[in-house]
Amino acid sequence: MTNEHDLEEYLKSAEDRIDWVLSHSGVSDWLKNALNGARERDPVEMLNDLEVLNHLLKPRAEAQIQQRLPITAQPSDMSKEPR
Repeated sequence: MTNEHDLEEYLKSAEDRIDWVLSHSGVSDWLKNALNGARERDPVEMLNDLEVLNHLLKPRAEAQIQQRLPITAQPSDMSKEPR
């Protein structure tokens, strides 16, 4: 079982990683706003929101990327039987 000291170290490490990302100018404002907002959220609600974002935005972004790729660069349909 994880003790309180380990949890404190893990949380400090997580906050340090967030601070590191926030300190870089190349990080989008969208991500910086999300990270700053996450610090103020209930952790259970935040995890639920992350799941919703992942289910909604990941497939959308993947489809948009596939649309923009040339036909020859798109992966073949893996569900088809080899000939």
